[in-house]
Amino acid sequence: MLSRFIREFIRDRRGNIAILSTVMITSLVGVSGLVAEFGNGLLNRMQDQRIADAAAMGGGAVYNSTASSSAMSAAVTNIAALNGVASSNISASVVNSPSGDGNQAVQVTVQSSVPLVLSRTLFARNTLPISVSSYAELESGAPGCIMALNQTGSGVTLSGGTAITAAQCSVTSNNTVSVPCGTYITTKQVEYYSTSAPSEPCSGIQAPTGGTLSISRGLSTDPFASLTAVTGATSRLSTVAALTAPSAPSVTGGTAVTFGYTTSTTQSQLSADGCTGTFSSNIWTVTCVGSNSYKFGTIQLSGGITVNFNLNGSALNTYAVNGQVCDNGTALHFGNGTFNISGGVASGGGSNTTFGYGTYNIGPITSANNPCGATTGYSIYNTGSVMTFGSSTNASTFNLAAGIDDTGGETLVLGASCTSGSNPCTSTSSSNTFTSATGNTFNIGPATNGDALDMGGGANIYLGDSTGNNFEMVGNLNVSSGG
Repeated sequence: MLSRFIREFIRDRRGNIAILSTVMITSLVGVSGLVAEFGNGLLNRMQDQRIADAAAMGGGAVYNSTASSSAMSAAVTNIAALNGVASSNISASVVNSPSGDGNQAVQVTVQSSVPLVLSRTLFARNTLPISVSSYAELESGAPGCIMALNQTGSGVTLSGGTAITAAQCSVTSNNTVSVPCGTYITTKQVEYYSTSAPSEPCSGIQAPTGGTLSISRGLSTDPFASLTAVTGATSRLSTVAALTAPSAPSVTGGTAVTFGYTTSTTQSQLSADGCTGTFSSNIWTVTCVGSNSYKFGTIQLSGGITVNFNLNGSALNTYAVNGQVCDNGTALHFGNGTFNISGGVASGGGSNTTFGYGTYNIGPITSANNPCGATTGYSIYNTGSVMTFGSSTNASTFNLAAGIDDTGGETLVLGASCTSGSNPCTSTSSSNTFTSATGNTFNIGPATNGDALDMGGGANIYLGDSTGNNFEMVGNLNVSSGG
């Protein structure tokens, strides 16, 4: 009887669907839970990776600037906290870069977990662990703040007890690095490109406090070469190199005039040039009438003499001087006009020389005709107190074939006026006021020594505004200490 019951039970198919449905539903629930929770895990992994990347970059930047592991770790922890990650779930360390290039890197690891609910029907665990890492490679060289880019120059060479402190950047040289005894470089990175390592017989190259020092060989490139301002300037180098100096004016004829104390002699010389002169209290007043064009030989003043030369002259007047204008006196005052002076303009100690506005074509001072004893080769040589060309209201044009020498302690004004109170400047006073005309033109060539502009100690040069017109200087700018 019992065996019959068992056989019938085995052959009975009723309820099979219910049993299979129970098994399948359980499996489907587990698989669906696995898919959903695995997707949630991927989302959390992406978020963790983003945080790890940001922390690695921040930690790398801090380590690059401080060379401090503790500062780097603090930065990483702060970035984690800002993104809702507990400090216990993030770690950072300095390791060898996985790129294999020999550099170090900051490695940041973020660990988290995702709760499991539905998929627990298939797995005997409550959470899904997630761990991600990110690397920020530390370049071998910190940003260079002292760079010697010339491969044929002297590189970085210290002397005389010099000390360079560059704790936040590197010192790079495309040639040698020389640190003799008694000199020091404090930096985290020194890069050289000479065949021999840096010379530091007394270990003068050292790391900043808490940092590490790296010395390596490599070629540095100009970090500013691609900047728009630099490329714009360098694109003009060929144009600047092609600039030529203005030509010296060619003047022939004229009678030399010496303004001294022998009245008849001076008046005779002026008469030969078509002018007249009166003399009173060491002051010569010169009047030229009839023509708008006047020609002279060398013009020179004796000591103590003042000359007022056509003070009210029109800007249409032309003054041609075959030789030098030499102010060795107290003062020389010209009006406005066009000045063609073949032998330069020079002044002696304490003199005050002024010209109005106009056009100045001035050649070089030569030894053949140099009553002022000026240094030869310049168009303007100023050893007086103040020398002024121009006005505050009308622009002037300066074509100086052979440059300017403003020696120690003097003031030279081009394209502007100089006043002291309500009077023209007579000395280099701190109360002097300079007022510029607008639109002056400057074309300055080199002296025989190659300098277009020389300034001695304590000298002052004021150049008026040249908006809308040229400022061209062919030659060197040489400013002595204090100039």
